[in-house]
Amino acid sequence: MGRKELSLMVGGPAGAGVMRTGQVFASMLMYMGYYVFGTNEYPSLIRGGHNMYKIYARLNELVYSQYDTVDIYLALDQLAIKRREKEVAENGIIIYDSDEVKSLEKTRNDIKFLPIPLKSIVKEKKAPLVTRNMAGVGAVARLLGIPFEYVEKAIRRNIPRYIDENLMIAKAGYEYAEKNYDLELEPLEIGKYKPRILIDGNTATAIAAVKAGVKVFAAYPITPQTPILEYMAHIADDYDIAVIQAEHEIASILIAIGAAYAGVRAMTATSGPGLALKTESVGLASMSETPLVIVNVQRQGPSTGMATQQAQGDLLYTVHIGHSEYPLAVVAPGDIEEIFEKTLEAFNIAEKYQIPVIILIDKHLAESHYTVDPENLNLAIPIERGEILSEKDIEEMKKRGEEYKRYKITDTGVSPRVFPGTKGVVVRAESSEHDENGFYTEDPVKVTAMWNKRWHKLETLARELDEKNITTIKYYGVPADEADFVIVTWGSTKGPVLEAMRILSKDGLKIGMLQVIYMKPFPSKKVVEVLEKARKVVVVENNYQAQLAMLIREYTGFFIEHRIVKYDGRQFNPYQLSRKLLEVVK
Repeated sequence: MGRKELSLMVGGPAGAGVMRTGQVFASMLMYMGYYVFGTNEYPSLIRGGHNMYKIYARLNELVYSQYDTVDIYLALDQLAIKRREKEVAENGIIIYDSDEVKSLEKTRNDIKFLPIPLKSIVKEKKAPLVTRNMAGVGAVARLLGIPFEYVEKAIRRNIPRYIDENLMIAKAGYEYAEKNYDLELEPLEIGKYKPRILIDGNTATAIAAVKAGVKVFAAYPITPQTPILEYMAHIADDYDIAVIQAEHEIASILIAIGAAYAGVRAMTATSGPGLALKTESVGLASMSETPLVIVNVQRQGPSTGMATQQAQGDLLYTVHIGHSEYPLAVVAPGDIEEIFEKTLEAFNIAEKYQIPVIILIDKHLAESHYTVDPENLNLAIPIERGEILSEKDIEEMKKRGEEYKRYKITDTGVSPRVFPGTKGVVVRAESSEHDENGFYTEDPVKVTAMWNKRWHKLETLARELDEKNITTIKYYGVPADEADFVIVTWGSTKGPVLEAMRILSKDGLKIGMLQVIYMKPFPSKKVVEVLEKARKVVVVENNYQAQLAMLIREYTGFFIEHRIVKYDGRQFNPYQLSRKLLEVVK
């Protein structure tokens, strides 16, 4: 028997393969039967600066977040030690490249510093310098008592080239540590391997869109959304998808709107500044009743802000996007499973109700890696495209003396669609106010009727979400009326909250958590049912104003007094959050 939890970190300069090395560690632990969470941090620079990848792993129990400190840290240069030394736990270890770090300035006596000549190992084996980090991987594995076979599996999974050379260097690092150091930490227990997926939120979003049947994806590169564009481009030919890197943000959303008007499922993706540029076109999609899925990967703002850092500051902007008023849906998944499920739902809602649907995720969720049990992915959601009339339907209408009206007023607010090119009908799309036929109008009676028609779609959608028991909120932990307090949160902040609840429950605290997933239409009744039972409520968010608390006040009138917010560009750490929650309890 050995230890069943581990926190590990890799740090070094940009271009040194820090992220790839972190993914090798994450895969190694996954193959050992561990649930793994891995997250990164890097500066908003074209080149240079310090990069970090942090992992937390636990055997036989789900992991939702990174932790505050790490047990072992692989530092690839002097700056990596200087920047991250404070994050190493008491009695932890820093392994550093003694070829790179010439003068070690120790500021702590409660951790061990173990030098390993990574570059010399590579030089001795006459391998490419890009394999250097694998010597560190091998050394860390040996110090944790991990058999080399798991290192090999992880390298083969993650390293695209020089596989034999990387394996050779990893083995050399493993043997160097074995010869020069004892097992410095309690060995990790080896669990039973179960096939799991190690995936980040951006990739999950792209795969879910493919599963949903997307046929046109148009976007402009912007951090931290760009990996969606890159992954879609990589698989485009395999799934017969038109992937277009447009010349700017406005062009990308207009391309997607045009494709959706033509009859295919279309999506665009961006981050906050890009969404600002797309805003007028979101209104165009809603006014013309063109189905569209938009992914907004939030980052720290305003303006350019910190392009590579975490934030949840776009919630109110997204819900109330654009000038004037118009119906749209906003859904905010908080983990990988929810990304898959809610992306599939988003495409169905967009087409059935002919509205834009915004999938609101954030940098932390988009770029962090999670281990997922495949059986927990809800991929059985059928594709629903709404009422689409065929050429035969049009012929039957004509026989009955009926005229096809693109914006026909119906009981649900949704008008039947016809794709352009269908014989015998003209399919109009109008961005200005219009009548049922799609012709411009300023007639007050017709204008009022069309406004009521469009907004009625959102009322119909809200009823469907309730009637079909679609998950709009989730509740975790002790029932609200029995809890010492209930935490309200959303998006990726769900992860640190769940880990903080785990920590505090060991001290006997009874805690519940309400996660809001659908932001528009807002599940007011369900939210109020929980909050009115709670003795004390605290909201936890990655923004300055506690925007979810403001949204809850707007839609329900319920005021959340206790607020824990973080807006420094980083996600909460569980112990840090636990201490803040204890202050609320006291």
